Amino acid sequence: MVWDPVSKTQTHNLATLLHGLVDTYPTLNTSSKNTATLLKSISLRINVSLDEDTFMPLFANDLLLKSVEARSFLHRQIWSNIKLYQNILQFSCLLSDSKLRHLALDSLLNRYIMLGLQCAGPDGCLKRIKAVTDALPSHWLKTPDGEKALPELENLCRFIRSCAKAFHQSNNRDELKGLLRVLVSIHAHDHATWMSEEFSLRMPK
Repeated sequence: MVWDPVSKTQTHNLATLLHGLVDTYPTLNTSSKNTATLLKSISLRINVSLDEDTFMPLFANDLLLKSVEARSFLHRQIWSNIKLYQNILQFSCLLSDSKLRHLALDSLLNRYIMLGLQCAGPDGCLKRIKAVTDALPSHWLKTPDGEKALPELENLCRFIRSCAKAFHQSNNRDELKGLLRVLVSIHAHDHATWMSEEFSLRMPK
């Protein structure tokens, strides 16, 4: 396929076209051979991009503190991977949930993005975390018990807790409240309850 999954514009145009076709012609579903072939091609092209376009450098903390170039490169790679992640999730309700969760969460978020977030640490983490969680399809957050986040988000929840501890030490209440809102928004109520009690924060409604 000519389409480049890393391109925000190309991905938006392709996903918008496909969503429009599906809405207009309900018979366009995976039972159609041509549709199934197209969706398989999209999935395969995303896999190629995951293999060829993803890279996350790992720097020691002392190097990140000393080197502007290292910090800038790390941050560029984090955002590059987050952009690809956001692009992949535009195919929600086109690709199957199981396929999409594997591509976006298992193969990209937990394999690459989390490494970058952990390496970069708490500084500026809220903006990056929100970029990840805001892209999640809303129906993924409606878990059967309504109390726990998706299992694939557990690493992210633990990272949020570590950032919360750092913000508490620096007395950054605004960032703490922002992290708590994120946990509530992804239905990670066990982590949100811990954070509310640990740092005396009011649970957002």
